Amino acid sequence: MALAVISVVLLIVQLGADAAVDLGIDTGYLVSTIALCALLGALHGSLAVAIAGVRASPSLVLGVGIGVAIAGCVVASLFPLSSVLAPGDTSRPGTGHSAATRSNRQRTCGATRRWRCRRLS
Repeated sequence: MALAVISVVLLIVQLGADAAVDLGIDTGYLVSTIALCALLGALHGSLAVAIAGVRASPSLVLGVGIGVAIAGCVVASLFPLSSVLAPGDTSRPGTGHSAATRSNRQRTCGATRRWRCRRLS
């Protein structure tokens, strides 16, 4: 119940701030972001309750909760930066270029460098 109240308050504040500052953020994006944050909070809360039920140690509950949160932040911040983690993006042996690099080169090659485009395709 408390999570739902916090989520509604956050949604009202976000919508009010969006209107006051006139950012023009779509309401659907705001609602979905708040809903995902609420689900993430429910996941961390459920994990904390489960660990507290198994072993009643506040330091363990806090440590695991913070560890999961930090791991989630690290994954969320590093995933967009790594082309290796992108699904379906494999390097072609011998060229050293990913599929995205090859397609960009094929689109940007000029007439004088046409031989390189044929070699990479």
